[in-house]
Amino acid sequence: MSRIRNKRFGIISIFIVFLLATFPGKGGMEGHQRDIQDFSERNDYYGFFVPLMAEFPDIYGHWRYSLVVIQILVFWSGFFMLIQSQLKTKSKLIWAFILLVLVGSVFVSQMYRDSFILSFLTFGLGLLHQSLKSSFFWRISLMITSVIILFLAVMFRPLYGFIVGLLVLWLLSQKIEVSRKLLVFGLVTVLVFAITPYIFNKKLSELSGLKKSYPQQAVIQMDLASNYCWGRSDNIRLDAAIGIKMILKSDFPIESICASLDPHRWDNLYSSNSNSWRYSAPLILFSGDESEESMTELEGHWFRMIIHNPIDWLQVRSVYLGPVLLMSNSFVPQSFKEIESNLPPSISKVNFGLWTLFFTPVIFLDKIRATSPLFAFILLTFLYFFYNRKHSNESKLSLSRNSQNVLISFIILLALIIVTAIGYVSANGRYVLPYIFLIYLLLICSGDSTTKRFRLKNH
Repeated sequence: MSRIRNKRFGIISIFIVFLLATFPGKGGMEGHQRDIQDFSERNDYYGFFVPLMAEFPDIYGHWRYSLVVIQILVFWSGFFMLIQSQLKTKSKLIWAFILLVLVGSVFVSQMYRDSFILSFLTFGLGLLHQSLKSSFFWRISLMITSVIILFLAVMFRPLYGFIVGLLVLWLLSQKIEVSRKLLVFGLVTVLVFAITPYIFNKKLSELSGLKKSYPQQAVIQMDLASNYCWGRSDNIRLDAAIGIKMILKSDFPIESICASLDPHRWDNLYSSNSNSWRYSAPLILFSGDESEESMTELEGHWFRMIIHNPIDWLQVRSVYLGPVLLMSNSFVPQSFKEIESNLPPSISKVNFGLWTLFFTPVIFLDKIRATSPLFAFILLTFLYFFYNRKHSNESKLSLSRNSQNVLISFIILLALIIVTAIGYVSANGRYVLPYIFLIYLLLICSGDSTTKRFRLKNH
């Protein structure tokens, strides 16, 4: 008994030390929306909730730290709801759990919308997992709550709603017997998560009076420039050129597009420093209600370019598979000078030292691309053949439960890679890390033998 208490005390102590190490909060609010005092002057580039979260109260002068602590606690709650039944049955995987909670905790301690996404997706999936082990009343209540939380998390980056729908369906399939009803329910679930968060996000931004910034133009500009510079056929290059001329700065030659096109980021197309070439950053950005008609026209031309040249478009898009597979740099290291904690120098040094202790192994994994889609692809491929070979001696006509779950996780990973390649604008790993993390976590938690499967009943 005392041994268990000592373990719990040790775990709680480590968590407290981690929370102290994150003081006073790592980084500012994404998009610097808090610096804009008037809500109506904020824009919808980061969606509806980022400008809204900029209103978070300044608790004891440390609003960043308060928000970070909430994100971490929410993440930990969801994480332990998912793994609590696994700790006894899968004790050999304890180091995998420790590694995941370390990587996840450091990630959610950063103030990006992707950090918030991971925190609340983990919590939502944890609630959903608990609902499947509860009585009927609590099952319905927890399911509704979890769906609301997951839905709100997806609204921070609606592009990946389809992936979240697949993760939800995978978790449900662990506890519900596979049937036609489950497949229909799953299809509806995936479609709801794929479509409705985008619609809600757009409508809420309009109703709240946020300035229109048309975030979709990032993908459109990158796509038009890529097809103009790298397109294999004259037709797609001509179509791309027509679209580019709609957003090309006056007196800029259209050939300047190719000089500014960077396969790792789209910012160079519209932003440059004072030492750049005179024709750098040749494109303009649409913003405000007055640009809505022009944006609609640009979107329509972009869609027509893809429809008229689907194979050529896919060939150019496939160029970005390389950067997508190697996406990393999900963690932002900070120097001691960047941490303005208003603490005495000696305590600040201890604080920074503690943070470095947690941060160093995580940044190492990130730098060697262990957090990238390519590493996940290789790892899942290895696990599939490992489990399949192990099972082949028993049965050649079926896959083992482990092989099935690895195959499902592999399919979700492929979907993640495809969605990211389609919407690619930058090789920033934080876009995909929340979903790679959850694929790993749900894979480890799959096949929970402590919970019986139930059927979807008619009512």
